Amino acid sequence: MDHHEDESRGGSETPRKQDDEEAVARLEEMKKSIEAKVALRQSNLNPERPDSGFLRTLDSSIKRNTAVIKKLKQINEEQKEGLMEDLRNVNLSKFVSEAVTSICDAKLRTSDIQAAVQVAVKVAN
Repeated sequence: MDHHEDESRGGSETPRKQDDEEAVARLEEMKKSIEAKVALRQSNLNPERPDSGFLRTLDSSIKRNTAVIKKLKQINEEQKEGLMEDLRNVNLSKFVSEAVTSICDAKLRTSDIQAAVQVAVKVAN
């Protein structure tokens, strides 16, 4: 009887080890996600507003701003970096309400919500 239990345990160690490794990987991923959310929260609590001199160096043309605002309606994880780069180069200070409306109207998948949050923070700051 004891011999039979030992055999059944021995055969299930490999799947159990894989399950443990997967659980550890998920835990690490969750920790990274929480750390990123905490950092984002801290940046929202203490925003660094650019001065007017810096804003003058950015592109404030209506054409460019309109193009960026249209992109905000289609936020997804794949396009996030390009959109963030556009936001770094455009002065949206006069078009914040339009940008926010575009983000709110965006049709997001669950996987795109984090990207939308990061873009919204960039627009607000």
